[in-house]
Amino acid sequence: MRISLGILLLLLQNMYANPRLPEIFSDGMVVQRNSNLKIWGWGTPKEPIKVTVSWSDATAETVVNSYAYWEVNIPVPDKRGAQTINIKGYSERILKDVLLGEVWLCSGQSNMEMTFDWGEMHSSEVANDKNNDIRFFTVDKAAADVPQQQIPAKWESISPETIRSKSATAYFFAKRLQAQLGNLPVGVIVSAWGGTPLEVWVPKPAVDRSEVLRSSAANLKPSDYCPHQASVVYNAMIHPIVGFPIAGVLWYQGESNVGNGTYASMLQAFFDSWRQAWKSDFQVYVVQLAPYNYDGDVQYGTALREQQRLFCEQYAGAHLAVISDAGDASDIHPRDKKTVGERLATLALVNHYKSLDKSFDNPIIKNVRWEKKGIVLEFDPIFNFVQKTGTAFFEVADAAGNFVKAPVKVSKNTLVISCKFAPTALRYGWQDEASATIFTSQGMPLSGFSLKKS
Repeated sequence: MRISLGILLLLLQNMYANPRLPEIFSDGMVVQRNSNLKIWGWGTPKEPIKVTVSWSDATAETVVNSYAYWEVNIPVPDKRGAQTINIKGYSERILKDVLLGEVWLCSGQSNMEMTFDWGEMHSSEVANDKNNDIRFFTVDKAAADVPQQQIPAKWESISPETIRSKSATAYFFAKRLQAQLGNLPVGVIVSAWGGTPLEVWVPKPAVDRSEVLRSSAANLKPSDYCPHQASVVYNAMIHPIVGFPIAGVLWYQGESNVGNGTYASMLQAFFDSWRQAWKSDFQVYVVQLAPYNYDGDVQYGTALREQQRLFCEQYAGAHLAVISDAGDASDIHPRDKKTVGERLATLALVNHYKSLDKSFDNPIIKNVRWEKKGIVLEFDPIFNFVQKTGTAFFEVADAAGNFVKAPVKVSKNTLVISCKFAPTALRYGWQDEASATIFTSQGMPLSGFSLKKS
């Protein structure tokens, strides 16, 4: 049988080409410790693939399928020091300087994307920072009508040269986490795009299944700064890394969905879809909107903050990072990202890593007592409240539904709100620009809320 020169050259090229991998697998990557690492890529059909690692004697083998795709799984322990991953097919590729640690996916819109250069903030704290054990995988903006395989990004460690272009929120989260966990390596995957509504981050099958997502996506308005079609950002900026083990997700988004009364239901469908994609019930940490005056409507952002609160109190494994003390009512992009990142880290240290006790957690109302002339809010006994200056205040409603300001008395884990009539409703911080006044002794602010007497 005669083989043409072209076919022969193609066969030789395939035999000596390195096994192809997604960009998430590269030198300098961080792999989630205590996980089952899925490694995947592409090659020549029938090509044998063998994966070995330096952290153990584990070996994984497979054969490239007829779609030129392959994948294997290999266990990852908790082990320090630089590691290597060896992928051998017709030729060989070795990934070097691989660290085993904690990996978090940080996503959302501009406030998650916001870099130190963009915000011109925290300059003195990061000017000389060099940390080889904090590594970023920052995804470039992209959109696609169908799910993609590759993603434009690379792993980078922290240095004075790289830090300025990195997400400030993700950096302060990683730094706090690392300090508390004994200087473990931390990898942050930052996939964020300013101005994007939630609907563009959801896979299409999930949009098709959800009435609230379909309806909301149909009403998205065009933007000069980002796509407005459902799923297109997920396809390009999330789908290519689905399956890469992560500890959890940080979600900092909502400004582009203010005015949407179904946001809590949308969040549920959204996180359900990501958990299903990863086949993992990872925890999610939602950053509540900061104080900001939305076009003079005093309940525009407030209503969405309430949707975020309700979602986190009802969805298993969801936690709310309240940042009403770190906002700027005149700027939708507040500069204090250190408070945001560290607050997210504190919640993760309490709920995921169990390295801080529950007194550092977000305070949630456990019981409400409606009295003849007031309301008593009871919280877990682990909390001790303090009252500070701010603009948030309590309001109570009379039988006609008219709200008036009401004084509050702080007593350990109890808040007593007084009025001159039998109250029918209560709300706190029910203004777009409201800044927290009630904090736990560990510095966690109480979220704004609205309650009605049943």
